[in-house]
Amino acid sequence: MGKDYKAIFAKIKAAEPFKKGAKVTHKDDVGTDQEGTVYEITLEQGVGAKIWLDPYRTCSFEDLVLVEEAVSTYDKLMDTFNKMELSDNTEVTLTYEDRVDVMHYRGDAEETAAQETCTIETLVSAARSGLKFSTDLIDDMRDQDHLEDYCRGDFDFESYCTEMIKENFYEYDSFVDFSTEQYDHKRGCTTVTASLCTTISDLRECEHSVDCLEGWTAEFFTGNGNMTVEI
Repeated sequence: MGKDYKAIFAKIKAAEPFKKGAKVTHKDDVGTDQEGTVYEITLEQGVGAKIWLDPYRTCSFEDLVLVEEAVSTYDKLMDTFNKMELSDNTEVTLTYEDRVDVMHYRGDAEETAAQETCTIETLVSAARSGLKFSTDLIDDMRDQDHLEDYCRGDFDFESYCTEMIKENFYEYDSFVDFSTEQYDHKRGCTTVTASLCTTISDLRECEHSVDCLEGWTAEFFTGNGNMTVEI
């Protein structure tokens, strides 16, 4: 009988949450202090994944419960900065992209993309995360009188800012960029990119806020040229 490769790869896929360095506990040890650290994941004789733990133990992934991820977003970035021996005043450009199919011949591709992607919502969330950026989005909105109609006490400030920018995105071109690829004379795809600039020092001081940047990309200059890290 041939190997069931679909089942084999499904097992490998299921084991991915237990990456090297992840903290796990055996299902039989729930409620105890029998926590382990994953140090190896292998495929045993083509039938499934085996996971080795430190302290020494071997298990199948079905027997384990994930306690915490191996590396946080903050740790991943800081480890990169430290290995590259970058100074704290190094500038970091953060970008986030989302895209949507559009009918570009109508002339409203950007309006459609602003409404149907999550880029602007994600931008506002990052601007409100507590991180310090070279240009403050909320201050920019205030300078443009786009916050005058907000009623304090509504407890929905981020949603208000998101909708205001979607309606006036052309006034926020230093934060949001649109690019449309035309498939043919009617159909296309519009990518909406948000950009924010900060420094390694500002990222280093806000661990919790950095962990909220999942899905963003960080770009910075090193002695060997520009480097990009997916967060």
